[in-house]
Amino acid sequence: MLRRAEPGDVSAIAGLDARCFDQKWGELQWAKEICSRHAHVVVLVVSGHVLGFTCAWEIMGEWELQRIGVAPQARGLGWGERLLAGDIECAAARGCRLYKLEVASRNEVALGLYRAFGLRVVGRRPAYYRSSGDDALLMSLFLVEDGRPSR
Repeated sequence: MLRRAEPGDVSAIAGLDARCFDQKWGELQWAKEICSRHAHVVVLVVSGHVLGFTCAWEIMGEWELQRIGVAPQARGLGWGERLLAGDIECAAARGCRLYKLEVASRNEVALGLYRAFGLRVVGRRPAYYRSSGDDALLMSLFLVEDGRPSR
């Protein structure tokens, strides 16, 4: 089940974030995101356990995915697709025209997922990720073109 994150989810999200990313966000950062009026944090709860999350920012008609993570033991089961689909649907429902994100250029699994949803590479930040020296690819998807949904 996908639902909006609540303050009681902070520890679970922060713990999962630490397993998903080299540069983790701590509990304080997650608490701020959950309470921010510009951020949308969603959790995937299965059998009472948080197995995934998204965090996106809505700013001036654009939606920017900041984080998406799935517990290592739950990967390959379609949960990432469900999280991303839910996030894109939320952005479109709120009237955002553009959905965007950045991803490490060597993260083939994430790139495949994003491309499957129609996101395209629109830019590159060389050596953006300090831990790996990897480039960041900027990807985007137009949700509304000429006043109509683009999908």
